Amino acid sequence: MTSKTEKISPSKKHIYDDLFCPRNIAVAGASNTPGKMGNLFVQHLLDGYSGGLYLVHPTEKEIEGVAVYNDLAMIPEPVDLLIVLVPQKQMVSLLHSCLPGRVKFMLAIPSGFGEVSPQGKKYELELLQMTRERGIRIIGPRPERPEFIQHLEAKIPYYAIRHSVSPGITGWAQVNYHYGASVEDSLKKLEYDIYYIKNMSLLLDLKIVLKTIGVVLFGQGAR
Repeated sequence: MTSKTEKISPSKKHIYDDLFCPRNIAVAGASNTPGKMGNLFVQHLLDGYSGGLYLVHPTEKEIEGVAVYNDLAMIPEPVDLLIVLVPQKQMVSLLHSCLPGRVKFMLAIPSGFGEVSPQGKKYELELLQMTRERGIRIIGPRPERPEFIQHLEAKIPYYAIRHSVSPGITGWAQVNYHYGASVEDSLKKLEYDIYYIKNMSLLLDLKIVLKTIGVVLFGQGAR
């Protein structure tokens, strides 16, 4: 078992160099399961990143040959960039173990905050408060990176067809299916997307709006 902690030492000229040229990266939500987002991120970093790499998972001991830390407090040095792949509730719990000054930037991948439900808004406000108290600059949630889209297009037939519809603040898949973290989840959401594309109408859009209201006000629908 090895721990990939070789560092690069770029000349720091701007505070955002820690984001765009991080000396080390921590991945919370790293996974041993092929196809899961946590596994794809680790593979991409192992293929092209030469800095220090710290993987965080509550139970795993090793992922893709890299030693795993069970929480952020166990990482032996300050982290330039923390990539978070866990759901929003776990994200808040994760930061409880993070001391001020230990993480400079955090890239939050999952959605499901204030745009989904009152409970999600509560997590969002708590997350913002915790990052301010710890001096963490937060980026995200954000769309998928192009390389992950390419991976899903290679794994799932007709995946690209979902891009024929312009994105919006809600959708048929979003109000009917939970947060996706695997190829299987992406396939299920694609089924909802294709249904919408085949049945686009004012009536279906109205149904989506009503279901979105149900999610936001009463926590019904998407989970």
